[in-house]
Amino acid sequence: MVDYLINYLGFSKEQASTVTSKVSHLKSTQKPKSIIDFFKKCDLDNTQIRKIVSCSPKLLTSHVDKTLRPKFRVFKELGLSGSILEKLIIESTITSCASLVSNVNCVRELLGTDEKLIKVIERSWWALTRLNLSDNLLVLQKYGSSNDKIQMLLIQMQKTFVFPFHDCVPHLYETYTNASADNQMTQLATSMICLKLFSVTKDV
Repeated sequence: MVDYLINYLGFSKEQASTVTSKVSHLKSTQKPKSIIDFFKKCDLDNTQIRKIVSCSPKLLTSHVDKTLRPKFRVFKELGLSGSILEKLIIESTITSCASLVSNVNCVRELLGTDEKLIKVIERSWWALTRLNLSDNLLVLQKYGSSNDKIQMLLIQMQKTFVFPFHDCVPHLYETYTNASADNQMTQLATSMICLKLFSVTKDV
């Protein structure tokens, strides 16, 4: 495997050894070769493939038809390429195709156009690979977040989507809307977050 990665992709011996140490159960180059050949057919060059394989060696154990091809179909339909495509391939390793499609469709429906969807992907590409993204978007809509505010959140505060919203957002919303005038610290703290999330406003 080490020699294969060196000769076929131009890895250094040290890099190839590092990659193979993480997929040591592979006894032949048959599956890695099928993965790499697939990447090349998708117009990824050796430099891009080296980066993908280095960041996510376990991709070499994937199944082309069951795992990679359906995901690439989603990416290609959106016209994604270059560094964004590389990052999505790496980050989507642990994301099922069904979850990826669900997230793409949910964001597309929310934003209305593929142009806006691609804008969000360019700024917040990794959010599409989060298992709870579509659920989080539905929670925000339920509690009154406008589409514009959700789009802004996806672009500017995308890391918040790492966490499931179904527990924290209802509590945050209730705290914000019910805070009394004598509880200024609570109001001010929650206001800073809620103004990012909700279409409601409140004097503090």
